[in-house]
Amino acid sequence: MGNTGTAADRKSANPKLGRQKRDNGEGGLSWSEYDKRWIATVKTGIDPITKKPKYKRITDRDKTACLAKLRQFKIDLANGNATVADKTTVEGWLDHWLENIHGRELRPNTMKNYRNMIRRNINPSIGHIKLSKLTAEDVIAMQNFAIDRSKTRSTRQAQLSHVILTKALSDAKKHKKVGENVAKDANKVKTLTKDRGALTYEQSLHLLRDCLEHEDRNTTRFALGLMTGARQGEALGLTWDRVNLVAGSIDLSYQLQRVPKKHGCGPGDRKKGWECGKEYATYCPQAKWDTPPAFEFHPIYKQLCLTRPKTVNSAREIPLPPELLEVMKAHYIQTQYDPNPYNLVFTQPNGNPISPEADARAWAKALKRAELPPLPLHSARHTTATLLLESGIDTHIIMQILGHSVMLTTKRYAHVDKALAKKSMATLGGLLSRPQGELV
Repeated sequence: MGNTGTAADRKSANPKLGRQKRDNGEGGLSWSEYDKRWIATVKTGIDPITKKPKYKRITDRDKTACLAKLRQFKIDLANGNATVADKTTVEGWLDHWLENIHGRELRPNTMKNYRNMIRRNINPSIGHIKLSKLTAEDVIAMQNFAIDRSKTRSTRQAQLSHVILTKALSDAKKHKKVGENVAKDANKVKTLTKDRGALTYEQSLHLLRDCLEHEDRNTTRFALGLMTGARQGEALGLTWDRVNLVAGSIDLSYQLQRVPKKHGCGPGDRKKGWECGKEYATYCPQAKWDTPPAFEFHPIYKQLCLTRPKTVNSAREIPLPPELLEVMKAHYIQTQYDPNPYNLVFTQPNGNPISPEADARAWAKALKRAELPPLPLHSARHTTATLLLESGIDTHIIMQILGHSVMLTTKRYAHVDKALAKKSMATLGGLLSRPQGELV
């Protein structure tokens, strides 16, 4: 057994026995009567999450050996080779990662999805584990947890949670919080892509005629979706200044989106509450927009804003089939004197924007009334693509009409596509061909 030091050594380190000046290099070195060991404490930095100092504890029964360990650790620390125990948990790192690292790059809806996956699947299963102790087996257990809590045992949430955790651990490795990204060693669960379905030509025609017969206010809205493949946000965010009734085209460079807010009254959380006394940030008197720095948006009504689409290819100008152009003209004439403070093409009777939820409910109601399958609203885009494909339209042209991301194409190709797209869209004009009546 090593020497525990002389009485003079212990006296110099023990306040009860009196103190003497420590030798050079012995800073933080002291004798613990409780542990019967020499203990050295070294500051290693500041924790980025808690903002508190981090320390390394070195111990040995022999003072000389402990001092040697201390000096070697300081050398390793200076050279970046020291191993420092980190108490940061998976949950703690994910909070820091979202708020200060990756979250600045995410669009609001993507950030919302990330938070939901972390709250529902990651934190309840592995959030308590120290980041440095996380294993591939823990990641697999997290995926199984996500599958088990799904009523239909869907693997989609488990897959998304794995993707998020992989990204978070990649950044943790860059910041030297972990040595390896263990999520990459855990196989990501496979997910089956379900066909959302699409209306046939006859079903689409039946739906629009049924809407017309019941004087449905959303008839023109549904016709635009079925015949142009416009996304929900693109249709609801369409303004009249981006509708060219002369050339017969629409500019889909913005979309209507609900943008989140955060409390501006001070620090707080859902458990402890906030200074303003309001649970939801929307009602906080000092609420602020919760968006990344470079996110472009234009507030319209409450949290509904006009935002830029996610990709460059999504912003596009597409031609209107001649029949749909006439319908849009009729819609403009019939609604030009209605309340419309935001210049939107489709509004509620009072002029306010139509929320995504209200739009989805109107679509479901129209399908049920027409005795058609209960397909999601996004199936209107699938319907457009299906009808164009069945008409023999080139895939590249369909991608450009729908605003899908495609492989590199030349500007000359895009220029030709614009003319071809106009000709292609005419194939959908038959949806509005009927003996009598007008769609509005």
